This record gives sequence, C-alpha cells and structure tokens, in this order.
Amino acid sequence: MEPQARTPDLPTVAPRPHARVVSLDSYRRVSVPPDDVPLNAEWDRLARLAEDAWTWRDPETLAALGLCVARLGLHALEDWR
Repeated sequence: MEPQARTPDLPTVAPRPHARVVSLDSYRRVSVPPDDVPLNAEWDRLARLAEDAWTWRDPETLAALGLCVARLGLHALEDWR
C-alpha cells in the first residue's frame, strides 16, 4: 500500500463579523411634491397626445399636441430662468 501524501495544514480563518444593515429610508422619496402633480400630469398628457397624433395624424390632435408642447415650453423657460 502506497503512503498518502499529507495535505498541508490550511491557515485558520477568523469568522467574519455579521453584516450591518443600512437603512435606505432617508434616500427614498416619500411622495411627489403637491406642486409637481399638475406638471407631471401635463407631461403624461403630452405622451398620450403624441401617441394619438402619431396614430390619427388629424389636425385637431396635432393642434392639441402643439398647445401642450407650448405650455410645457413656457413652464420650462420659467424653470430655467
């Protein structure tokens, strides 16, 4: 019978400390500020009108889309001043 090769002793590893749980609550947005709700609704309307204009390609839908873009454009100009 052949002698078995001895495996080298592995160094002992200290146990790892438990992971620390970090709360992310301070990074979460609780809700949309109330003054942003109408503006967000207008941006949502723009997306719907753009889809409608792409689908129907009629003057009324394009006019509504243009009016929505104009309103949002004015609001954006106010924000950037």
